[in-house]
Amino acid sequence: MLLTGLENIVEFSASVESLDVYLPPVASSEGKRFKLIKTDIYKYRPVAIYPYGSTSNPDSTINGGTVFYLNVPNEQIDVLCDDGEWLIISSNFDIF
Repeated sequence: MLLTGLENIVEFSASVESLDVYLPPVASSEGKRFKLIKTDIYKYRPVAIYPYGSTSNPDSTINGGTVFYLNVPNEQIDVLCDDGEWLIISSNFDIF
């Protein structure tokens, strides 16, 4: 699933299977912010969040990495595109 940039709050349910989500390209996303929320009840079906592009050749990073996972029900993060990179600016769990 590719986010289009028109969303602000995006809820994901991995109730059937794990999900792969791609953030929009950084070139057209400077200053955009998304709240990403895992809404299902399944611990073992993660939502994988990737920068735009293929997993082997992304156009940017998320906090310096090439993928970020929401693993537990109701986990949420806020990401902001800043200076050619996606940054996690808040979360409801400890990410470090």
